[in-house]
Amino acid sequence: MGRKGKKRIPVLDLEDTYTLCPTEVIVLDAGQSFQAAYQWNTGSVQPSIEIVQPGDYAVTVFAPCQD
Repeated sequence: MGRKGKKRIPVLDLEDTYTLCPTEVIVLDAGQSFQAAYQWNTGSVQPSIEIVQPGDYAVTVFAPCQD
């Protein structure tokens, strides 16, 4: 039994907390260099979202298995 290759695991490098001032927009981008699907806790399925209100934001990145 041999390994066919290394699996790429999505890596996100985000700060724990951002300060959002009035009229500011923060873009959270979970985009990967490989094909993936995204599900944010806001309901968005885009790789990135624009934040205009304080809150907790989370994303799940789904990547297909590759042989």
